[in-house]
Amino acid sequence: MDPAAITTRVEFASCLARIRIASGRTVREVADAIGLPSSTVGGYYGGKHLPARKPPDTLRRLLRACGVTDEIKLVAWEDALRRVRLAKTVAPPPLRAVRVGGDPPTADPYRA
Repeated sequence: MDPAAITTRVEFASCLARIRIASGRTVREVADAIGLPSSTVGGYYGGKHLPARKPPDTLRRLLRACGVTDEIKLVAWEDALRRVRLAKTVAPPPLRAVRVGGDPPTADPYRA
């Protein structure tokens, strides 16, 4: 769970979730402790979204609720969050229609 090794949103969420699990707290307990909806906090652990920029201490409050209080570790996590936010993500190519059986495809794959 070294935040210095985190490079992607998936890794960030996975490491964050491991910290919560190791703390023995549920998502709801963490959410209640930091005053956010459990769906929002669950989204952090699931990788749906990253901790909000405002208020700027959201990540610190989340980590503290899970027992992470060491200042060096908190700063390392903040660095990881910045790194993940700045990482360029490559979007997958758009899906193309695939015709199964029937007539050969026309110029417009979405036309019958």
